[in-house]
Amino acid sequence: MEMIRPMTKKQLQVYVADYAHVFPASEWTPVEGCAFIRTSGPVQQYVGFENLRSGAYRPVMMISTTAGPKRVVHAQDLDIKHREVFPREHDRMRDSVMQAMKEQFKPLIHNPLDPEEVLILCEREAPGKINDCSGLAAINAYLGHTDRALQWCDRLEIAQEELGRELADWERKLIKFGYRLREAIGRGDERSFLETMIE
Repeated sequence: MEMIRPMTKKQLQVYVADYAHVFPASEWTPVEGCAFIRTSGPVQQYVGFENLRSGAYRPVMMISTTAGPKRVVHAQDLDIKHREVFPREHDRMRDSVMQAMKEQFKPLIHNPLDPEEVLILCEREAPGKINDCSGLAAINAYLGHTDRALQWCDRLEIAQEELGRELADWERKLIKFGYRLREAIGRGDERSFLETMIE
């Protein structure tokens, strides 16, 4: 029986190259031949192709913050029909996967990346964990929505209390960031505070 193995990175890059024209260079930047990234203000959209142990690849989309500690605030897979693609299925499924990415990934990958649209999407779907609260506080503050930023700072503290366990190091950093952001908003210099952290 033949052992199942993941593709090499070089093999994966060959399949990903077939999707490159969906991500025009005027807006998207390729990353190591396996992903595409674009940034607008305090948000970054990432579409990558995960190399699975089964030998298939999986398209994934993530929204991260660029202002404040970089954290994923929204992630999405395609529907079950398009979630995993094996090399033997690539030619047959490529066009269908392309269409699924265009229709299902939100924000839409063929429209300009609008931070306000991203914010509405992420606020609607955020589960309210420490990660989400800190990221949404940062995006709101960057866009000038200081009242909403402070509300997410409040929820950040609630999320900490709801954990009921000792914080991990990364969680402590996000809590500290929330306090510092609140102070920056109080001084009226939240934008410059966040801009020093943009990657």
